[in-house]
Order: sequence, then C-alpha cells, then structure tokens
Amino acid sequence: MTHKSKQAQLTAGFTLLEIVVVIMIMGIVLSFTVLSLDNRSAKHTQEARRLAAIIRLAAEEAILSSREYKLQISRDKYSFKVLAGRKWQKLDDELLRDRQLPEGFYFQVTIENEKIDWPEDGSKIDGVGIYLLSSGECTPFAIIVRDRYNDAARQEVSNIKDGITRLQTDGGT
Repeated sequence: MTHKSKQAQLTAGFTLLEIVVVIMIMGIVLSFTVLSLDNRSAKHTQEARRLAAIIRLAAEEAILSSREYKLQISRDKYSFKVLAGRKWQKLDDELLRDRQLPEGFYFQVTIENEKIDWPEDGSKIDGVGIYLLSSGECTPFAIIVRDRYNDAARQEVSNIKDGITRLQTDGGT
C-alpha cells in the first residue's frame, strides 16, 4: 500500500465531530418545525373557542336587547348583523365585529342539516346565515373549523345536540 492510498483511506469518512454537528443542526430544525405545528394547533383551537363564545354572546345579546341577530358566515370569515326595521345592518360593536380566520383555516358549515358547499373562487353565497332570535331560538347549525395544512385538525361549534352552542372536539364536549 502506498503512502497516498493510506492517506485517502484516513480521510474518506466523517469525523465524530462532523456527525454530532449535523445531528445537532437537524435537531434544532426539527424543534422549530414542531413548535410551529404546536402554535398552529393552538391557533386552531383558539379560533373555535372564540367562535363558540361569540355566538353565545350574540345569542344572549339578542335576548337582552329584544333584537334579532344574524351570523353571516362564509368560507373563512364571519360577521354579525342586527335586524333594523326590515334590513340587516352591520353592528357597531367591538366584540361582534367582522372576523377573518388566519391563513389556511376555513369553515365547513351545516345549517338545518344542509351542508353548505362554498364556491372554489371564494365568493360568498347570499343568504347563508344563522339566526339568533330575541325569543332565545337559534338556527340549528354545526360549524367545523378546519386547517388546510392538517386534515386531522377539526373543532366543531354546534347547537344541534341540545340547542346550546358549545365547542365539540373529537372526544366529545
């Protein structure tokens, strides 16, 4: 064996230090990825909880103020309106303001056992609304908050079971 071939054999592999550095870099990248997914999951749950709480608030407001409210909903946003005379008007209320879901989140909506199919172009469907009446009645609905980037993620806000708006997770209430 010549001196050059021995030298080539000695430098042909990776050193332990190089392997450790690569593993550390991969660990750091992986931890950022996991933290990003956890943050997205928390946002998903937060949006569903917010929606349930706001719908309950609007229903109580309808009863207390003796006015009819409407939750106008589309694929990725929602707003509340109040019946004034014969027209639905936008509310001037900070808590019941128009809301947009974060990028990648969307709604699957069923109203009175009829699933709403949103147009692919993102346009609105007129008349899609959930009515919150001053008598305490409410349109039966199920709204599922979905994440386009995580098919398993689903949080359901519904009043179908017993008329009470609540957040339903895969494991129940």
